[in-house]
Amino acid sequence: MQKPTVSASLALLTLLGVGVVAACSETVPSATSAPPDATDGGAPPAFPARPVRPQCAPYVAPILAARVSFERLTPDKLFENPVDIVVNAGRTYVAEQLGKLRRLAPDGQSATTVIDLSAQAVTGGEAGLLGLAFHPAFSQNGFVYLSYTAPHPQQPPPAGVVFQSVIARFHSSDGGATLEPASEKRILVLDQPFSNHNGGKIVFGADGMLYAGFGDGGGGGDPAGNGQNKATLLGAMLRLDVDGGDPYAIPPTNPFAGGGGAPEIYAYGFRNPWRFSFDAATGDLWVGDVGQGAREEIDKVVLGGNYGWNVREGKTCYNAATCDATGLIDPIVDYGRNQGGSVTGGVVYRGTRVPELTGKYVYGDFSTGAMWSIPANEAVPAPVRLDDGLPRTNPSVFAIAADGEVIFADYASGTLQRLGPPQDPASSLPASLSATGCVEASDPLKAGAGLVPYDVRVPQWADGATAQRYLSLPDGSKVGILAGGRLVLPPRSVALRLVSRERRLVEAQIIERGEDRSWRFYAYAWNDGTGDATLVPSAGARVRLPSGAEHVIASREQCAACHNEGAGVTLGLEVAQLDRQVDYPSGPADQLAALAAVGILAQLDPAVAYPRLPLTDGVDLTEPRARAYLHVNCASCHRGGEGKFDLRYTTPLRDAAVCDVGARIVPGNPNGSLVLSTLRATGDGRMPPFATLVPDAAGARVVEDWIRLLSACP
Repeated sequence: MQKPTVSASLALLTLLGVGVVAACSETVPSATSAPPDATDGGAPPAFPARPVRPQCAPYVAPILAARVSFERLTPDKLFENPVDIVVNAGRTYVAEQLGKLRRLAPDGQSATTVIDLSAQAVTGGEAGLLGLAFHPAFSQNGFVYLSYTAPHPQQPPPAGVVFQSVIARFHSSDGGATLEPASEKRILVLDQPFSNHNGGKIVFGADGMLYAGFGDGGGGGDPAGNGQNKATLLGAMLRLDVDGGDPYAIPPTNPFAGGGGAPEIYAYGFRNPWRFSFDAATGDLWVGDVGQGAREEIDKVVLGGNYGWNVREGKTCYNAATCDATGLIDPIVDYGRNQGGSVTGGVVYRGTRVPELTGKYVYGDFSTGAMWSIPANEAVPAPVRLDDGLPRTNPSVFAIAADGEVIFADYASGTLQRLGPPQDPASSLPASLSATGCVEASDPLKAGAGLVPYDVRVPQWADGATAQRYLSLPDGSKVGILAGGRLVLPPRSVALRLVSRERRLVEAQIIERGEDRSWRFYAYAWNDGTGDATLVPSAGARVRLPSGAEHVIASREQCAACHNEGAGVTLGLEVAQLDRQVDYPSGPADQLAALAAVGILAQLDPAVAYPRLPLTDGVDLTEPRARAYLHVNCASCHRGGEGKFDLRYTTPLRDAAVCDVGARIVPGNPNGSLVLSTLRATGDGRMPPFATLVPDAAGARVVEDWIRLLSACP
């Protein structure tokens, strides 16, 4: 284990929400001399004995009982990044984003590959194999249609093009067990100017036509105005007659079949219609359109409709100066960033196992895992949350199973799951912080006896907040150490953070790992910095400070978005953060050694060279400090995989897909680098996006200095 530094910034186990990581800032403790490792026997023990476990919320269920249950149909990781599900002739097919189409075995325990497009598809980020559809006459013609992104045939591509979206037809001669690669016939090819907002879902309607959804071409804010440009297929829902022509014919009732726009268009004004479906009972077309930075929306789409992007985002003006809503169709539902950050369009329930959902449209949010239902026959429905208290998922697509029940793919776990009837209702959370047992009942401003304090090396930014952090573990259990130094809390553990601003407590944040190993997030707020704190609603809150500034308390959905499974949920708990010196009542000690000595933390492997983050405000070289800042403030979401850029500290810059890639980092040009501009932003597109109103000038300056010093990408 490396020696701890002499002084370090206090940081925290954060509890904020989706697109990027939660953020906060910490005080700096006084410097002390580094003692010998506690394992040397030369340092005084930090604790005379392991603290007795307090009565700190050993497992309290959320405020609302779930209205459904999640029933896993497949083992974990059976599918890799599942993005579409289609059921045909009683068999379930799953499209994996990396290029494979797979068919689930009848017992749900295995799957076979139907076709593998990974060698010919562009994958990563929002690209890959994105959709599939069986021809209505599949049993006679054997046709299956796939939607994927592919390299442009000209390399390098023409200016303003990164790759192409392709809808292609394949043939199966064995009833759908396999598709013949040589049978591919491209039906539609569309140049994409950016790598995101590719849509990709395809569905045959009851009219026998093929419907396809494409985003606005990406780039943020629809820079080319494609959403309102009726001459382009970008930002639109298309309808094609694949039987009436070669490669297709235009349905004569398409709104621009006779001119005035691209004849393939069925409806337009979309940003990224990621997933959509038809109600089998009514024929209504339901679309989930992913928002820019403020609103997500669900649309009921009609022929020729204009759904507003980029004049509006949801029901709000995207640009108030040019917002003319004449002729625009309102979404059925829209919601803000306090509830989610990437809507996944769903399906209308017509099953039998959950009668309360009959005739209701079920949809979710990929970022937060939230799920809702709305009556499908109401013009202005009130969404009802379905999943309170259930393990968090990342629903990438919903579908109707062979038995008529709703199933969905959890992108993170690689599973298919089914909505079932609710289990027994759960109890409520305590209304006051003192009732949780996590603080002293007689003095709710102090952590409860038996909680274990801890610190981290590098702070996250939350408008200058400071914090104290504590752990509560079941007796006899330890914090585990995973590969790479990530720490994992055992079931029935609690992480508590007491947050202060302007020298007074404003918020208590709690992360709790339940007996079922699922994670729950909630907060309590002090309105005047004294007395007891009260439970914050799931939507979050704002507290007015004496200076007039506001402190933002994240919603539970926002907490779950950043504290995701891929990032380890408890963001600050990693060896790279806890490898530091701490002033205990008995004297200064190495934190990792002290926690291990009393059985709170598992022993580190002496053969492993664990990473350690440099202090952002320390004396290390600029690049390590900047990389550490980005690791802490950005890498819970931006952590690589499938071509996404990777801001983790341990990822070499050459492998991070960030330097000279889409202007994310432009060597020598800080002002031209998107990574820096998002850190400085105050409106849409700012990073971190949740629970902060003020950019971190000092942190941005470190990143700016690093980019300026970069002479070239490695």
